[in-house]
Amino acid sequence: MNKFKRYISVVSLLILIAGTLSAQVIRSIDIEGLKKTKASTVKGIIGYHEGDSIESGCEDGIRQDLVKSGLFVNDSIDVQLESSENDAYIRIYLKDRVSLIPIPVASFSGGDFSGAVFVMDRNFLGYGHQFFTGGMYSLENKMFMLGYSNPAFMGSSFSLGGMMGVYDNEVKVTSIDGGDTLALYDQTTVRLGVNWGWDLKPYQIKFGTDGSFLSISLSANDIFKFSQDGKFIYNSLYYDTYFTEGLKSSLCYELQSFTDGFDLTQSIQGSLSYQFLLNEHCQIQLSADSGYSEGEDLQSLFLKYGYSWSILPGDVLADRFVQGDIKVVFAALDFSWGYLAVPLTYQAGFMDGISGDNEFFHGPAGGMAIYLKKVAFPAMSFRYAYNVETGNGEFNFNVGMSM
Repeated sequence: MNKFKRYISVVSLLILIAGTLSAQVIRSIDIEGLKKTKASTVKGIIGYHEGDSIESGCEDGIRQDLVKSGLFVNDSIDVQLESSENDAYIRIYLKDRVSLIPIPVASFSGGDFSGAVFVMDRNFLGYGHQFFTGGMYSLENKMFMLGYSNPAFMGSSFSLGGMMGVYDNEVKVTSIDGGDTLALYDQTTVRLGVNWGWDLKPYQIKFGTDGSFLSISLSANDIFKFSQDGKFIYNSLYYDTYFTEGLKSSLCYELQSFTDGFDLTQSIQGSLSYQFLLNEHCQIQLSADSGYSEGEDLQSLFLKYGYSWSILPGDVLADRFVQGDIKVVFAALDFSWGYLAVPLTYQAGFMDGISGDNEFFHGPAGGMAIYLKKVAFPAMSFRYAYNVETGNGEFNFNVGMSM
């Protein structure tokens, strides 16, 4: 027994010594190639500072963190670790991405036209913070908003941000075929909101409020895939190509109190989307989402929000719904700057509308779209969607992120 105890003690000591020898203290972190991003921002992204302990073989992990931030040109990132017996020296070379992005948005749908211009800076003042501002105009709706977000508040995994919005809207709710107007009223609001979240890698928990509602959401909206050893591999938020593989999911719970009373209403909505490639120029996407609201009338859920290429009008409300679609995107032409693509979709779903009718809908949608390389949203598209159940079709033209 004593020999066994001595054996365990010796093994434990060897493990402790091996761990001590494999870890070095960082003496310097040299960062080269940056013109905008602060060195402190890079150190916050990789999670290392002078004086921290580091183990050999961490270069790939550091590079993945830099790629995932979306702030740097992927091909420019080079990480080198030099170490002696107890000391380590990190050298990083990388180039800033263009982070100030003007985003024009225009849409023509159902005879209505709207236009907007937004400006987004994903690396505000070089600190990796996000700032956006812009406005939207149509004959019925006007909107101006600005916001700011720190995705790593005080170097932690928590995000904190604020937003101000001014809205002058004509709220219109139609039947599923778009023929009957179920509600119509004007609404002018000024909202000051705050949002905060927690990055769980790959999941995010987010909270938001402006005094009239509380929203809680769980999402995994960064596209990711699995490596052969089962680890998550994140693609850049600025996709090198639109044709990527991965999974997106979200779950949102919302509690609201409207200004004309103190009655609380609640809703929950979830979505799941999986996309994969048949080849480098053909993508298939399977999507499904569902929602439930216990509110009355105008406190229900808009079906089309966040659901591109839908066969439904953009102003349909439902207390409960479930819907899904299959979407195939072919790259008809491949240019150095982007793709001319042909998206084809078939959508089906069931809704419990605010008029009290339970209605089934299904139908195809198709058209053409221009997808830009090196950015995360399409540039332009037009499509025609047809609801087989109601016999109604709708032409839609979009420019910018409204798709």
